[in-house]
Amino acid sequence: MAKFSVLDYFLVILMAVIPFVVGFFSIIFIQLFSSPMDYFNSIFSKAIVVLGMTISFTIILVLPFDKWALLGGGLSVATPYIWQILFACIAFYVILVIPFAFWYYESHNTDKSGMKGLLSQICHGVVASLVCFVIAALAIIISYIWLGYAELSVEVHNQAAFGDTFYDVNRNITAGVGLNTVLKKSLLNVRMSFVVYITAMLSIAGWLIFIVFGGCGMTALPLELIFCFLKKPKPLSQRDFQIAQRLFASRAEKLIKVGQLINDSRKTLKGRTTRKNVSKYQKFKKAVYQCEEEYKKVEIAYKQGGGNPFVYIFAFVLGIVSAILTVLWIVHMIIYMVPRPPIWPMLNQFFEWFDMGFPLFGLIAYLIFTYYLLFAVLAGNVRIMSRIPLVAVFPLKYRDTATSSFLYNTGLMLLSSITIVQFSANAFADYIKYTSIDLFFNVFVANMIYIKYFYIYVHYVLFGFIFIGFVLTVLSLIPGPCNNYHKAPEEKELDEILRSLEYEARR
Repeated sequence: MAKFSVLDYFLVILMAVIPFVVGFFSIIFIQLFSSPMDYFNSIFSKAIVVLGMTISFTIILVLPFDKWALLGGGLSVATPYIWQILFACIAFYVILVIPFAFWYYESHNTDKSGMKGLLSQICHGVVASLVCFVIAALAIIISYIWLGYAELSVEVHNQAAFGDTFYDVNRNITAGVGLNTVLKKSLLNVRMSFVVYITAMLSIAGWLIFIVFGGCGMTALPLELIFCFLKKPKPLSQRDFQIAQRLFASRAEKLIKVGQLINDSRKTLKGRTTRKNVSKYQKFKKAVYQCEEEYKKVEIAYKQGGGNPFVYIFAFVLGIVSAILTVLWIVHMIIYMVPRPPIWPMLNQFFEWFDMGFPLFGLIAYLIFTYYLLFAVLAGNVRIMSRIPLVAVFPLKYRDTATSSFLYNTGLMLLSSITIVQFSANAFADYIKYTSIDLFFNVFVANMIYIKYFYIYVHYVLFGFIFIGFVLTVLSLIPGPCNNYHKAPEEKELDEILRSLEYEARR
């Protein structure tokens, strides 16, 4: 029977308290960012968001606890089950809960009230969940038959190294103690458990999100924060403000007209949608979003004389810190993650030094680097999605965020959190060696047949999207003056939609 040390009891207390702390800050975050028009609505969907955000932040925290539990001894038996429970929760959330809550919220209709409206919302949510479940179940079960194996490299030695524990044996092998001649090398196919395989499939989906959004966000986030300071609104005179108001009033009239025509078109089609209508609606939403953002800047420039300077200074400092973290991640990938064998442990060694001073220092350093990746995913999402015509943008805006945006971003956070754990397990392999998550990702998942080649080249693709994010951000942020109110926003696309809808209405 495993003996529990003082460190084990400390870890149990931390693992019990931290989810409540994360949940508390998630509630505050939703309170601060929720739109006033949506403040008292969709309590159920917001509760789903709080729990989802809590899971995504907590699962990243478990990795250093896994390492500490190994040092304590007794709790190390439970960590594999903790990981599997959390991974199963994310799978359940992403496949069933988020689709239900999203469509439950989106299908709310003010024309339908009472029990009839509630049942309609529930039906839309159930149908969305069933569709996602069937697609995911078929993809996972069918692929599990052929891909549910890990190819493990096996070495046969003529004599095992001696030692009292597994770690002594491993140390003796590394030091070359005893006759340890390799007689034969071969590959052993091991069938993965179904829970491990589901996690691996979700991780691959998370990798697609992490590579595209996280890669772009690693350069977009620091650049946007720095340019927020460099291009802060300048004080605006009353004359210039009146000019800007006329320009935005003209654009607002067009937006209202487009919105009315889109709504009339939807009623004509009796709820049916076409690809053209979806494209027009998404372009309309983006135009509204851009108009609102630009007008807020103009109001700040006139009413607040450019705004609070400390906010922009804080953004600049945060941008510099983000840029340093991005550079450190890039250097760490080049030095440790890409070459085989690694040139230098780098961050692994830094974390070990922090732990020698005080374990919480190593934990704080780890959280800074990993949570930065999570925020980079959210920043990259807006940067990429705003450039895809058929895709909606779900930004997180202060006091102006709809519940659908919270749900969408929570789904991104949950999927990418699995990938960030895997990425961290690879990036900090020396720091977390012999832990259960090291075995889970760096042994089984990283050696899945056929899929293992994806993990060999994934870092090069990530480098590519880091560069793409830099280019996209620079192209969008550098042009134009600090106060872009003298010139009306681009209305070419909006005029095209308006002409198209008016032509359809005449028909």
